[in-house]
Amino acid sequence: MLYSKQCELSKVFTGTNVEDAIIIVEYDKLDSQSKIAMSNEIHRLVKMHNAPFDKAFPVIRNDFMAIADKYMIHPATLFCAYMSIAKDLS
Repeated sequence: MLYSKQCELSKVFTGTNVEDAIIIVEYDKLDSQSKIAMSNEIHRLVKMHNAPFDKAFPVIRNDFMAIADKYMIHPATLFCAYMSIAKDLS
């Protein structure tokens, strides 16, 4: 379950102002396989730049948006999905 603070953080990173409710609905519709797949795509990009996510994100922002489009979700939702999975990625 997502919380308002997580949604706010995702909006700050993605530079959007989508409503929390939209992020939560999209996030709740994602199955765990999709969350893992999209998170792996992002994780590969972050590793390519050899930087922590917060430092790599400005560089991969366009790729990040393309991944969100691929999964037909809002970039803020993708951010939340990645943050929920990132700790388990190596």
